[in-house]
Amino acid sequence: MNSTNLAENIHLHSINKIFSYVLLCHLPVSLILAYTFNTSMLLAFFASLAISSLPIFFTHFTQSHKLAAITHGVALMFFSGLLIHLSKGMIETHFHIFVALAVMIVFANSLVILAAAATIAIHHIGFFFLLPSSVFNYQASFGILLVHAGFVILQTIPCMWIAHKFKGYIIEQGIIIAQIDDIYKTMNDSIEKLTSNNQELSSSSEVQTSAVEETAQTIHQISAMASQTSENANQSRKISDRTKTSASKGTSIVSEVSAAILKIKQSNDSVMEQISQDKGQLNEIVDTIKQIETKTNIINDIVFQTKLLSFNASVEAARAGDHGKGFSVVAEEIGKLAATSGEASKEINSLINTSVQKVQAIAASTESKINDLITFSHDSIRDGEQKVKSCGETFMELSSFIQDLNDRVVGISQASDEQSQGVIEITKAIEQLQGNNQKNQDTLQKSVDVSEHLSGLSNDLGQLVSKLSVKKAS
Repeated sequence: MNSTNLAENIHLHSINKIFSYVLLCHLPVSLILAYTFNTSMLLAFFASLAISSLPIFFTHFTQSHKLAAITHGVALMFFSGLLIHLSKGMIETHFHIFVALAVMIVFANSLVILAAAATIAIHHIGFFFLLPSSVFNYQASFGILLVHAGFVILQTIPCMWIAHKFKGYIIEQGIIIAQIDDIYKTMNDSIEKLTSNNQELSSSSEVQTSAVEETAQTIHQISAMASQTSENANQSRKISDRTKTSASKGTSIVSEVSAAILKIKQSNDSVMEQISQDKGQLNEIVDTIKQIETKTNIINDIVFQTKLLSFNASVEAARAGDHGKGFSVVAEEIGKLAATSGEASKEINSLINTSVQKVQAIAASTESKINDLITFSHDSIRDGEQKVKSCGETFMELSSFIQDLNDRVVGISQASDEQSQGVIEITKAIEQLQGNNQKNQDTLQKSVDVSEHLSGLSNDLGQLVSKLSVKKAS
C-alpha cells in the first residue's frame, strides 16, 4: 500500500471511530424527542441501535474504511429522517441534514457526502408520498420539497468540493508525514552512527590521551635520567681530569722517588766509605789501647822491680840496725807505693784487656751488622729501583688509560647533551600533541553536544510525526 492510500485509510479510520460515538449520541437525543413529541419510544430506541450498528460493525470489524465512512454518512441521514419523524416533521429538525452534510467534510471523501445527499433525497421523496406528516409538520407542496432539495444540492456541491480539497490536503499531509518519517529514521540512524562514532572516537581519544600522558611521564623520567646522566658524565669528566692530573703528579713523584733512591744509593756508598774510615780509626784505637797495655806491662815490671828494691832496702836497713830505721821506713813506704801502683797497674791492665775485648767485639759486631745492613740496603735499593721503574711504567699506562677514559667520558658527555636536547625536543612535541589532543577533545565534546542536540531534535521530530500520524486500523 502506497503512502497516499495509507494516509487516506488512516484518516478515515480515525474519523470513523469518532463518528461511531457521534451515532451513539443520537440514541438519547432520539429518546428525548420521542418523549417530547409523544411518539414511539421503542421506535426511537431500536431504530437508533439499528442505524448505528452497521457503521460501527464496518469500523471495528472490517478493513474497508471507505465503506465504513459511506455507511456513517448514510446513517447520519437516517438519523436526520428519524429525528424529523420523531419530532412530527418539525421544520427545525431539518437543520440536522445541513449540519450533518457540513460535518461530513471531515471524512475528506466526496462520496460520503454524495451518498448522504442521495439518501436524504430518497427519504424525502419516499416519505413525502407515503407519509407526508413524517417530513413536514404542515401541508407542504411538492414545490416546497423541491426547494428543500435545492438547498441540499447547493450545500452538497461546495461540501463535496471542500471534502475533495481536504482529501488532497490529507494525502499531501500523509506524503509529507511519510517523508518526514523517512527523514526522521534516516536522521535517527545517522545520529546513532554519529553518536557511536563519537563514542568510539572519544574512547580512542581517551586511550590516546592516556598513552600520551604516560609517554609524557616517561619522557620526563627519561629527561631527568638524561640530565642525571649528563651531570654524572660531567662529574666523571671532572674526576677523570683530576685523576689525569693526579696520574701526572704520580709520574712526576715516581721520577722524584727514583732520583731520591739514586741519591739514597749514593748516600749509602758515602756511608759505606765513612764506615770503612771509622773502622780504620777503630782499629787505630784498638792499636793505641794495645800500646797502652804494653806500657802498662812495662809499668808492672817497674813496680815489681821497685818492690824488689824496697824489699832489698828493708833487708839492708834491718842489717844496719838503728841506723837503718829511717831508711827502713822509707823503703817500707816505697814498697807500699809500689804495691799500690802494682794493684792500680793490674786494674788498668784488666780494664784495658776488657776494653780491648769489648772494642774488638763491638767492632766485629758492628762490622757484621753494617755489612748485613749494607747488603739489605743494596737489595732494598735494587728492589726499590725495580718497583719504582714498574710503578713508573704503570703510571704511564694509567695515564694512557685515563686519557682514553677521559676521551670516552667527553664523548659520553657530548652524547648526553645531545640526548638531553633531543629529549627536550620530544617533550615539546609531546606537549604540542597534548595540546592537539585537548583541542580534539574540545572538538569532540562539541560534536557530542551537537549530536545530543540533534538527537533531541530527532526525538522532537519523532514525537511530532507520532502526533501527526494515526495508528493504522487493525
